[in-house]
Amino acid sequence: MVTGLDDKGHGGIDAVYYNPAGKPPYIIVDAKYNTAQLAETKGGKQMSKDWINARLDSAVGKERADEIREAMLDDNVGCYVVRVGVGDDVNTPVIFEKLDDNANVVSKGESFSAS
Repeated sequence: MVTGLDDKGHGGIDAVYYNPAGKPPYIIVDAKYNTAQLAETKGGKQMSKDWINARLDSAVGKERADEIREAMLDDNVGCYVVRVGVGDDVNTPVIFEKLDDNANVVSKGESFSAS
């Protein structure tokens, strides 16, 4: 993992993961609870390509941010919302929403059950 939720100063990006063997190798994640939605900001819609680009330096540092920007050009970065549901039931699925460059959901999937 390049950065995570507990890291200071992630600039609005919740987590950035890197796996050199991954397809794609970089994953940028925003976590949402229940029905929370991506926000419209002065810098564009949260998790859009422009919004991410404006926050990468503060999230992961300039050198790594430049590597990620280069990977974006080759479509080697995936952007996701990870949605955690309501309740204490360990069987409540986690929803993964894949986003396009404008932060629109293009596909969804559920995690496996914890039990």
